[in-house]
Amino acid sequence: MFVEDIDFRCYPIWDTFFMQNENLCSRKQQFINKGLSYINDLYTNRGDLHGFESLTTHYDIKINFVDFYSLMHSIPIEWKQGYESNLENHQVKQNVYEYILKMPKVCRGTYWKLIQNIKVQRGHCQKWSKILNEEIRENEWEAIFSANFQCTIDSKMRAFQYQILLRSITTNKFLKLCKIKESDKCYFCENAVETVEHLFWFCPIVQTFWLSIAYKVHDVFDITGFLKDKIVLLGYTELCNANLVNHMFNIIKRYIYVTKCTESNLNLERVINIIKFHFKIEKNIVECRHGNINIFENKWKPLEQLLV
Repeated sequence: MFVEDIDFRCYPIWDTFFMQNENLCSRKQQFINKGLSYINDLYTNRGDLHGFESLTTHYDIKINFVDFYSLMHSIPIEWKQGYESNLENHQVKQNVYEYILKMPKVCRGTYWKLIQNIKVQRGHCQKWSKILNEEIRENEWEAIFSANFQCTIDSKMRAFQYQILLRSITTNKFLKLCKIKESDKCYFCENAVETVEHLFWFCPIVQTFWLSIAYKVHDVFDITGFLKDKIVLLGYTELCNANLVNHMFNIIKRYIYVTKCTESNLNLERVINIIKFHFKIEKNIVECRHGNINIFENKWKPLEQLLV
């Protein structure tokens, strides 16, 4: 079991799920003091795994060959295979740095060189497509990320939904993997493994909460048509009421997450008050900055009766 979005090069060697050699673990502090702490430390600058003599000489440590063999073979095979592609990215960056030294206009030249060479990782996109059992094309992903940026000027809300899209929200599944929690079960239902998609949608208790919100606002704004896994988790990309739906859903998802982290109970009146609070904050910002009040009013108009 692995976390898809973790940078394995920065993953610690010691006190992890894969390091089971008791002889090495008992001497972990000695190795840490010598600079042998993370997966990346087991590799040379060329991207190769250290050999026995290379490792012992480089870090000035004394271990027998059996322990060395155990250490190297404890690294998950998926990470070994992934190191080569990471090394290619490192070479691209090195080429960019060399190019910078020769360019006359550093800022502009650096920007365009990076744009041309950086390869965007899309692992999270493929994962979402698999979970939702639906192929999501590149142009649709661009619309999803753009919709998150356009729905609100609140940078905290944007960042939170961005974490969901990248699947980097900390769940109990991840905490158990890191040996921080004993159980990986969902905080709310305590039955299924708590993943990103389960926490914000597939959990039966959370789904009931979504329905209770829909019933609460039904008289002013019918959101039942938007209560679908893809829209709730990734966002709504159509034109009609997209900004309001995405902003409102992001507020609710963040409330669900805060409730889980504080080990509280989901409360309908509480989340409605939070939506009202965000409405007032955004209104004050628009007025203070002399922004376009018409855009603001048109966005929140469907919930106008609820928010007064």
